[in-house]
Parts: sequence; structure tokens; C-alpha cells
Amino acid sequence: MKITKNTLSFICELEYMIGDSCHNPQSYDGYTGEEGRSFRYPITIPTKDGEETKTTTKLNSPHGLHTISPKDLSEIKYKLGANHLYIGEALKNILEFIEKRYCIDFNELEDAYQKPQVKTRNANRSKGK
Repeated sequence: MKITKNTLSFICELEYMIGDSCHNPQSYDGYTGEEGRSFRYPITIPTKDGEETKTTTKLNSPHGLHTISPKDLSEIKYKLGANHLYIGEALKNILEFIEKRYCIDFNELEDAYQKPQVKTRNANRSKGK
């Protein structure tokens, strides 16, 4: 699978859904009396200077703080104690598996999905919205 800009954005959306599904049943909020807490698990991404940084924002979103390239996809990970889960590579592998099994192409699907959105944005701009 070739990772295009649209497919990379799709993978980043999937990653956000996964990372945003964390829950700690052992936490307790003494102020509200609620037990358990849901949270966004921080993702570790490479920086331009070769270091790493953690973020809880959605990657590659229009208003996001962090942008990754297709070559960075294999480096994004969740650090789980001493273990690292390379979520970008895992999601790419899952999409490739689905493509083979169902004879579909996610690049084509994402291109088709993005076309109506681009037309709508351009139409709104020309109307002054």
C-alpha cells in the first residue's frame, strides 16, 4: 500500500479513535466522587530534529499541532511501560489485510471520499462563507 496524504489522514483518524478509548477504572475523583476516568493515551511521534515528543492531539488535522509524513508512520507509537506499540505500522498492516481480503483500495476510497468535501469547501469559499 502506498501511503498518500488522504490515506495518512485516514490512518491518523483511526489512531485518534484508538488512543481516545482508554479508561482507568482505578482512578477516583475526590471532588465529584466518580470512580474511573477515560482519557486520550499520549502518542509518541518523531520530531524534525530526530528526537521524540508526546502529544494527545489528533495528528495531521487542520487545526492540529503535530503533522507527520508518510515516512514517519512507522515511527508513531504508544509507550506502554517498557513496551512500545507501533500503532501507525499496525494500522497500515490492518488496512493492507482488509484490502487483500476484500479486493479494495483505500487510496481510491479516500480519494473518492475527499472529492465531495473539496468541492463543498471551494463552493463555500466562492460564496464568501
